[in-house]
Order: sequence, then C-alpha cells, then structure tokens
Amino acid sequence: MSVHPTCWSVRYGLRWLFILSIVLPAIGCVSTKDRYEKAQALTVEGRYAEATRYYVRVLREAPGWSDARNELQAVGQRAIDRLVDDAERAADEGRFESAVDALDALDALRASAASVEVVLTVPDAYETFRREMVRAAADMLIEEARRAEEAGDWPAAVDAYDGARQYVQREERLTMLDRAQARAFLRWSEDDMDRSHFRAAYERADAALGLVGGEHALATEAQALQRTAVERGTRVVAFLPLWRVRGATAALPAFFRDELNAVLQYDYWSAPPLFITSTDPIATRRALRRAELHRAALTASEAAETGRRLGTDFVVAGELVAFASTEDDLEETVHPARMRVRGATGQGAAWRDTSYVIQAFELALEATVAYRIVDVRTGRIVERVAETVRHEGARRRGVFAGDPRQLDLTGSERSLFDRDDQRAAEREIENQLVDRLAAELADDVFGRLLRQIE
Repeated sequence: MSVHPTCWSVRYGLRWLFILSIVLPAIGCVSTKDRYEKAQALTVEGRYAEATRYYVRVLREAPGWSDARNELQAVGQRAIDRLVDDAERAADEGRFESAVDALDALDALRASAASVEVVLTVPDAYETFRREMVRAAADMLIEEARRAEEAGDWPAAVDAYDGARQYVQREERLTMLDRAQARAFLRWSEDDMDRSHFRAAYERADAALGLVGGEHALATEAQALQRTAVERGTRVVAFLPLWRVRGATAALPAFFRDELNAVLQYDYWSAPPLFITSTDPIATRRALRRAELHRAALTASEAAETGRRLGTDFVVAGELVAFASTEDDLEETVHPARMRVRGATGQGAAWRDTSYVIQAFELALEATVAYRIVDVRTGRIVERVAETVRHEGARRRGVFAGDPRQLDLTGSERSLFDRDDQRAAEREIENQLVDRLAAELADDVFGRLLRQIE
C-alpha cells in the first residue's frame, strides 16, 4: 500500500518527537548521575568540601534523591568539622587571616547546603570564635602597619591598613584606621618630597585628604604638602608654534596650520595641567623673531637656546609633516531634473528633461605632527614623537555635464553645486580635524612632559 508523502513526513516527524521526548530527559539524568558519582569519588578521596558542592548541584537538579540528600548531610558535616579544625589550627599558629578564610569557606558551604534544605551544624561557641578571629586578624594587620611605619616602609604600612579594613565593622574603629592610614600617606609624601618626587608627593597627600575630613588637622597638613609640592615641582615649558615642512604644504589647506596653532595656544597650552606652566606666547614669538628662528623648523640646539632665553625647563617644538585628503566609499545616484533651454522660435525659454548625479562619499583627512621635547638644561631631546590623526565626514555634491545654473532645483539641491557651500562643508570637516588633532596632540604632549617630572 502506498503512503502519501505528506502523511509519511508527519508520521516520521511524530516518531522523532517521541524519541526525543525520551532521550533528552535521559541525557539530563545521566548528567546528574555523573555529578552524583563525582561527589562519591571526591568523598572517597577525602575532599569533603568539593564533594559537598557536587551533592548540592545534584539536589538542585533532583530534589527527591534521598541517597544524595543523606550523603550530603554526612559529607557536608565532615567538611564543616574539618574547616573548624583548620581555623582553630591557624588561630593557634597566629595566622588569623587564614582562620577567617577557613570560616568564610565554612559559612559559604552552610549557605549552599541550606539552599537545598540540608542543615549543617557548627559548634555552640562558633559565633563567638568567629568574632574573635575577625578582631584578631584586624589587630594583627594594624600592628603590622605600625611596625612598617616605625621602619619607614610606607607602602607596607598603607597596604596593611587597607587589609585591616575588611575585618573592621565598627564605625569608630574605621575612623581610627582612616586617620592612621592618612598619617602613613603623609609621611610617605614627605619622603617623596625629600627625594624631589614632587608629583608623587602630591598624590600621597591627596590620598590622605581622601581619608580625613577637610577640617581635620591631617587635612590641613596634606594641603600644605600639596602646595609645597606644586611650588617646587612645577616646570616651565615653552610651546613653540608648529611649523610646516614642504611635503605637507601642497595638500594643506591655507588656514590649517595657523588655526591649529591658535587652538593649541588658547585651548591647551594656556591651561596646562598641574606641575606645568607655559611661557607667555607673545614673549615666545618675540624671542624667536629676535633670534631669527621664526621662519623654519628648529634644531634641538636652537630650541634649547630659545628655552634658555625664556628661562624655561623644557621646549616643545614641532612641525606639520604630512597632510592627506581622500574620498572614500563613493556612491552615485542619478536624479531627474528639468533644464531651461532657449525656445525653438528664439522667443522665451523652454524646458526639457535631463538628469544630474549626486555623489555621496566620506571625505577622509589625515594630518601628522612630529614634535620633540627638549630638556633645556642638557640640550637633549628627551621625547621624539609623531602624532597622526584621521578624521572623516560625510559629504555630498552634485555633478552635471552642463551649466547647473540652468537646472530647475530647490535651494538644498542647488547647494550641491554651489562652490561656496561646498567649500564651507569641507571647511567644517577640516575644522573638526583641527579640534581632534589639537586635543590628541596636547594630551600626548602633556602626558610625556609629566613623565619628565617625578
């Protein structure tokens, strides 16, 4: 007897659904059984805590498995007893942090077992013992911090005070820790100051400020240290105007270098970060003109000599070495239009159908500035860097074989053919590149200058 193909496919599909309904649950049961057997194996090996975690997983998947429940009760209790022993042994040896770690693991096991309704018990005095261990761990770390302070090991003192925090709950004791750690930071700041590590000294004092209130005597001390660090650590820098090299001139927009110098001067060089101060830009340009160094890129020795005239510690000199403009991802669409033509009789205008093309593309601009940081005292170049920034902007323009002025266009469509509008759109993207290049260049320059100041 023949079977209609549709009927056969339905029967075939039902058969597989029946098979899967049996196999898939079986796969799940096998996985649970594997975990059960793993728990038993871990128990034999004496790894009771791990076995407990496996039994908990089994009971989450199969809550009615009585053998697993009974075994969890027995093995879990062994794990708890062992962790209590580990904590007591660590306490006897004065390793109070290890004791607390063991008790934390114990609490986690009890919570895990409780999630499947198995209660694991602890000794009657457990809570008292736990509180004692936590306090002992805090006391030990605080004592360790004080010994480190006496030895002048400020990093170790700060770390030990930090470690003690996790064992302290009472607000008054936390306040005591804040003040003790702030004192350690302040002594560390003083040591940094003695070593002429002024930025580091400022940061240590700032850490102390974060630990105590603004009205506290320690805060007053921290602020005084910061003022001294800034006064002694600030370096004077002459930021010379960027020049341009011949390779960049051909493609470089006429305004670009002057605009970049203006943005750098007014937005960045005039507002440097802490520990950097800049020379007066007028005095800088005057010094360059008087030395006849304002017409070309400066050598390291010329930059250092300019810095000496200006009384600076560093000079930053650089050039625009490359500029490129490309059009990427060009797409063209044809648009129908009407074009005005002279009438057939020579009297008045007539219209005929035509079309023009709109080109959409990404205008990609890329500029590279090469700069040097010169140490005025030694005359050496301490940093030599090339910073390249790429910026893209969406552009559209119209293309027509004839005179686009003869086309019947809306205002926005006519803008696609207007040279001034097109140049203004390009100029906007160029201005965006100037802003990005100035921001990234200034960020890099300031970062490298600060690395010269400890």
